[in-house]
Amino acid sequence: MATLIQPDLEFKREIIGLDAHDLSVCYQCGTCSAVCPISTADNPFPRKEMVWVQWGLKGRALGNSSIWMCHQCGTCNTYCPRDAKPANVMAALRDYSIAHYAVPRFMGRALSEPRYLPLLFAIPALVFLAILGWLGNLTALPRGQIVFSKFMPILYIEVIFMAAIGLSMAGAAMGGCRYWKAMSRSSGASSNGQHPGRHIVSTLLDILKHRKFKQCSEEPAGPRETYKGHLHKTHL
Repeated sequence: MATLIQPDLEFKREIIGLDAHDLSVCYQCGTCSAVCPISTADNPFPRKEMVWVQWGLKGRALGNSSIWMCHQCGTCNTYCPRDAKPANVMAALRDYSIAHYAVPRFMGRALSEPRYLPLLFAIPALVFLAILGWLGNLTALPRGQIVFSKFMPILYIEVIFMAAIGLSMAGAAMGGCRYWKAMSRSSGASSNGQHPGRHIVSTLLDILKHRKFKQCSEEPAGPRETYKGHLHKTHL
């Protein structure tokens, strides 16, 4: 049965706005996938990601684990004959993916756009001002020796801090579950018997050992940095 595709042009425009290059210059020669040091025969990238973004296939592009395998070495940008900058497209997809799967959704956009920075500062400030007002310490300091816990009781600070940590972890878990389900649908886990969960251990080992980073050759190609450069950025 033929698959009916529904291009999302707004998605394409937003990806271009995230520092992706002009997608029309890519003519699908496949050089990017051929020179990528971590692309494999059964999962070549970033050529397929370039196709999906060109066609505005939002579901396929975002429910795709390959965008997180790319560590922005820049080899594809260096060898691309049309200067389509596939690495920039992969980076834009990662940025968009974080905002798209974030829970709650508005936080993903707020954290990715500088114009929302005043709002992010205002929310905790208003919470503390409300507590100070409730304690009666908003317009006047407590009498006697200056003791911080009299101005803002430690218990209140701990409750606010633990609540914020709990909400952050809950949001991260729900966002991760949304992305996990999208990957499962995209990979056809239910039809081919494969499931992303069976690869968790090997994936964590790859991350902890920086195995993919080490596949960068010792000599840089164009602006591409070596493994040590990536490792330095990882721990900043």
